[in-house]
Amino acid sequence: MNRSRQIELMHAVLDGEATAEEGRELDAVLASDARAREEYEELRGLFEGLRALPQPFPPEGLAASVLDSATSLVSRSSRPRRAACSFPRKPAFVPATSSPFRARPWT
Repeated sequence: MNRSRQIELMHAVLDGEATAEEGRELDAVLASDARAREEYEELRGLFEGLRALPQPFPPEGLAASVLDSATSLVSRSSRPRRAACSFPRKPAFVPATSSPFRARPWT
């Protein structure tokens, strides 16, 4: 089994997302590989430390504020939009005599 698969199994087991088959697969690896056992124990300690950290809670009213903002954005986006640029829709008329590139008669 390659190393990335071992790490994937370790994380799945430690996250509680591994299937029974994946758990047995990891058990077999840990039984036969001292390095994998050592790494698993380090990861297990890390996961336990992370679980012990206090869980932050959002400030009072944050969820309601976000929902209100999202609702207003959705209702605004359903309205027709104006053009992003401020150019006139039709080009301004430029008389041919004012163009520096106008044709000059041969004399």
